[in-house]
Amino acid sequence: MSASLPRLSRRTLMRISRRGTAAVALPPAHILDAPERVLQVGFGKFVRGFLADFLQQAVAGGRFHGRMLAVQRKADRRMQAFREQDGLSTLVLRGHVNGEVVQAKQIIGSISRVLDAETAWAEVVKAAVSPGMKIITTNVSEGGLALNERDQLPSTPALGLPGKLAQLLFHRWKALAQGAEIGLVPCELVDNNGELLRSLIIEQAGRWELEKKFVAWLQTSLRITNTVVDRIVVGAADEQQLTHEWEALGYRDELLNCAEPFYEFILQSEEFIQRHFPVDLASSNVHFVDDVRPYRTRKLLILNGSHTTLAALGWLLGLPTVLDGMRDPQLGPLVEAVITKEIVPAADLPAELAPQAYARTVLDRFSNPFVRHELRVICGNASIKVGTRLFPTVRRYLQTFHRVPPYVVAGIAGVLLALRDPELEDVHADYIRERWRQVNREEPKALHDFTRDVLRKQMEWTREHIDVEPVAAAVSQAMADMEENGVRAFLAEQLRD
Repeated sequence: MSASLPRLSRRTLMRISRRGTAAVALPPAHILDAPERVLQVGFGKFVRGFLADFLQQAVAGGRFHGRMLAVQRKADRRMQAFREQDGLSTLVLRGHVNGEVVQAKQIIGSISRVLDAETAWAEVVKAAVSPGMKIITTNVSEGGLALNERDQLPSTPALGLPGKLAQLLFHRWKALAQGAEIGLVPCELVDNNGELLRSLIIEQAGRWELEKKFVAWLQTSLRITNTVVDRIVVGAADEQQLTHEWEALGYRDELLNCAEPFYEFILQSEEFIQRHFPVDLASSNVHFVDDVRPYRTRKLLILNGSHTTLAALGWLLGLPTVLDGMRDPQLGPLVEAVITKEIVPAADLPAELAPQAYARTVLDRFSNPFVRHELRVICGNASIKVGTRLFPTVRRYLQTFHRVPPYVVAGIAGVLLALRDPELEDVHADYIRERWRQVNREEPKALHDFTRDVLRKQMEWTREHIDVEPVAAAVSQAMADMEENGVRAFLAEQLRD
């Protein structure tokens, strides 16, 4: 049946609109001819389920009139699908809100074109130097926030994100002079992402020996905000589910994208960006604030910290996904306990950030039956995540309550045990697995010494400091108990305390 359905396009959109009722919310009609005001560098499912949603809400609310031109590294099937579907795609939001299952579907029309940098760089440059282009947004992996040593100025385009941006901004500065001012909104999941990106662009310009006046312009007229972004975007459904979605919608969509209802987009206040990118005026969980750091801390400790704990212990129990972990009779309650009894009490967050309410949304999100979040993926690079996500809670809890937090300790112990598994990828896997091989189980202090050494390394890797001796004693004892009695029995005992 699905093969006979019409493909999503402007023509299909008109048919749906004429029927008067639809199983999906339609984009505002005037968005489809709106000018390109936002240049998005780095394009994938997250952008389509995050930024594109907010731009459309802003247009629908009369707060903004523009669309996004997206740039991806090289051509793929998505570009062909976007052309065939006239830039339209469907966003399906499903999940738990206050314990209730919610669902919403909408057609996204806020993306005007998708260009690939390899073959259409001249078109990208043309868009970047347009006076009407006021905002550049970015979304690449954390590894993309680095200079590419192979990038040379004549390269068209540069390989790395800082190089691409330096090229585009240099073209804009040369073409528009005083009218070149533009805002940069990075959406990468790293601390201080805006200032980091500015420093990388300036460093790239210096390596290429670009004009000093341009470098000065980068420091004064490139308007940058630091951000915190949060939404789980799952991407495409599997083949069976996709067919079901098409039949329910009444059309085929090769770009159908699934995400959770929850979102949060926090931007550091910057007047130019607020004026030309007013997405906060139409989306309730988008905010410009004086300081994004408390929001990042809240997310890092409550969401990411508990995620790391759940993933490591769930992996040891042989569970595949976050949802399986939350449904587990021992692990689910422990994850709730680590959030409500240790992370939130120790975090000392401002009351206006509503940490208890945020904690409830985290538990709702972890229990979302429509999101398949694999523990193997979350366990990736857990040696670093322990330091960045769990050490701050350990440090604050010790300072406040003068003892180590037992549930966080269980999470750290779970990570160190899980990292013995060669199936888990970790940047420090060689060091940790070699140290495990050196542990002499006949020596009473061997496990404690191993734990102390690894904790010190994690402090070195992340610059997050803790009082090592009491933590090493607690973590090594937890690992010994898990190995002697089994992880499930250990968790059950923890919950009885």
